[in-house]
Amino acid sequence: MALEIREIVASEWLPEAKDLIRAHQAECEPHLANEVKLFAERIAEMESDGSAITMGAFHNGKLIGYCMSALHTHLHYSALAATCLSIYVAPAYRRGSAGIRLMAAAEAAAVERGVTYVVWSAKPGSRLDKLMQAQGRKVEDHVYVKVMA
Repeated sequence: MALEIREIVASEWLPEAKDLIRAHQAECEPHLANEVKLFAERIAEMESDGSAITMGAFHNGKLIGYCMSALHTHLHYSALAATCLSIYVAPAYRRGSAGIRLMAAAEAAAVERGVTYVVWSAKPGSRLDKLMQAQGRKVEDHVYVKVMA
């Protein structure tokens, strides 16, 4: 069976996605606690009010990647924007086009909802960072994080 990308209801897929989420955290944020903390209730609220879009990547029916975006009014541009909150593809499926197809599907779903501005973030030097540059996306802001607790 070929790779399938489709919109999913994230709150319904959280149990199956937990291992992917844990692997994502270990790869991208190893300094954080090992416990995956998900705000399932908030995710469900965002999905029900239309302010979240989640795409799933499946291989032979198994979830192998995801991309969750939040929809919001971009205050600088007075436009409906989508900000990718999280994107991940299991390492075993990165040699093909899964990541690129997941991004394209997320953007298409956002545009269908009236989005005119999509914001992606990537860890400096990561595969995603290199992919963004290769696709001609421009750096507009640098994001800095200060852990407060």
